[in-house]
Amino acid sequence: MNNLKEKVSIAIKWLSEMCDLIAKHGLWKIFLAMLMTALVILGVVALSNPKQVIEYVHNVRIDIEKNRHKELLQYRMEIEPKIDKLISFTQDSLNASRIFILEPHNGTTTLNGIPFWYLNMTFERCNNVGYVKRLYKDIEANEFPLAYQVYVNHEWKGTMEELSKIDPKLSRFMMINEAEYAVIVSMMGTDAFLGFVGITYTQLENVPDYEKIRRVLHCTAQKITVYLDGYDKRKTRQN
Repeated sequence: MNNLKEKVSIAIKWLSEMCDLIAKHGLWKIFLAMLMTALVILGVVALSNPKQVIEYVHNVRIDIEKNRHKELLQYRMEIEPKIDKLISFTQDSLNASRIFILEPHNGTTTLNGIPFWYLNMTFERCNNVGYVKRLYKDIEANEFPLAYQVYVNHEWKGTMEELSKIDPKLSRFMMINEAEYAVIVSMMGTDAFLGFVGITYTQLENVPDYEKIRRVLHCTAQKITVYLDGYDKRKTRQN
């Protein structure tokens, strides 16, 4: 019982001293003093054990990266069936021979850190033509002038003959893959370029009215953009 009275007495005395300090100096100044004290203690610990501190920070950073990778992978697994369903519907609506998505990635960088621009075909749906998705991996965008043109102008349409005038190499590739006509639009996220959505036709007589293609394809691109650009935005909304 006496032990309990002592603890209560000490607590009351401590609270009384804190009230006196707050009345004398103000709550904000006391908070700053406690913060500075904590920073000084951390600084002393860091100086006395620099190797241990660096190792701890490194491990924390690795854990953060691993957790983010897991979350992003899970998110990717959630959105891929939705995107696949969306492009399948778009292909049927436009009666296209092929619909595809090209997404950019940074394979490597220059010595001063400037990234190279690569593209991967990540989605493809076909109708009476062969699949070519595996052939369009790690494409260096600077090899194909059309990529930059669509990036700047947001869309391109035309026959393979018209494409050959600005990008003969890509025109040959697409003709080998049974394309005679193509429409490609870009996808721009909130903070970054997200890639291209395109459709091709094997026969010109099967190509619908361009305004219809343009309207449907841009609408599809916007919906895909919401998925590809949506992870951090979704986290923000949840918080």
